[in-house]
Amino acid sequence: MAVALRFPWSDVRALLGPVGWMVTVGMVAMASIVAGLAWAVLGVGLGAAVLLGGVLAPTDPVLSSSVVTGDPATRALPHRVRGLLSVESGINDGLALPLVVAGTVLVLDDGVGRFAVEGLLAAAIAV
Repeated sequence: MAVALRFPWSDVRALLGPVGWMVTVGMVAMASIVAGLAWAVLGVGLGAAVLLGGVLAPTDPVLSSSVVTGDPATRALPHRVRGLLSVESGINDGLALPLVVAGTVLVLDDGVGRFAVEGLLAAAIAV
């Protein structure tokens, strides 16, 4: 929300092309790298690896905001780079949802994963 309030629409519109590449190709590539490492190094199953990739790939808007605001950022980073990072971090969570859903579906095919998700769901309903 803060990103939407900080940038005028004309600035955001000028960044949509590069941001589109960042949140599609870049995020899918990062999710694939995380999933591959989780599978190869941690030895988790495919579903858990895809789920980890989908959860960890998007940049956090709060963290991004702290990096692109303030005097050091305005001195060290060009306005366009600060805008790209801010806008990308503001819209990538929603675009990561299909990766998270795909990982969840794959995890649910596993008996242990299904048990864990059903247990968490029951706990959430109980609370």
